[in-house]
Amino acid sequence: MRTAGEGGEPFSQSVFPSLPRYLLLLLPNQPGGNKRLKQYDARGGGKVDAADFAFDGDAVLFSDESERIYQQQGLEAFVEYERANAKKPLPKGPFANLLKTLSRLQESFPPDQVPIRTALVTARNAPAQERVIRTLRAWNVRIDEAFFLGGIPKKDVLEKFGAHIFFDDQDIHASGASEVVPSARVPYKSEHGMSGGNNDGNEPA
Repeated sequence: MRTAGEGGEPFSQSVFPSLPRYLLLLLPNQPGGNKRLKQYDARGGGKVDAADFAFDGDAVLFSDESERIYQQQGLEAFVEYERANAKKPLPKGPFANLLKTLSRLQESFPPDQVPIRTALVTARNAPAQERVIRTLRAWNVRIDEAFFLGGIPKKDVLEKFGAHIFFDDQDIHASGASEVVPSARVPYKSEHGMSGGNNDGNEPA
């Protein structure tokens, strides 16, 4: 497999032809791309064998349905809601289709040569992870790593995973993660209004 920077067409254009241009600009060694991202890549020698995407769960991959329960009724109500709906797939969020696209691209490569890795990095923990796992299975998508962190800082896990880009709807998580990985805040707007913003870091984002 040709890695980035070995000549020929840009790595991201040859491997990710179906990704939107604005996402290609986030990938390593893409002409005109994110300079800060290239600085992260340089720590490992300047070449990248895979593009690593990390996503928050609620209000990013999934809708803000469950997060609104937490915000309006508290943690106990959220846990009960998730237990009661564990077998009901979560509605899609703004980045669900991107994950599905990445999953389809992964399937087009031999298992030992997949140039994409994906991770779910969420503040959910037991027992709220069951519904997430069932949802991803219902969508028939691949997730390489899933981290259900509770109160553990996301930036520590993102640094270990080696993410090239992280998407989160909460300022507190996106800002903290930006110390170790390029991070994008996802402004989620539902029929109930805008989600996101600051919180104490413990809600199921």
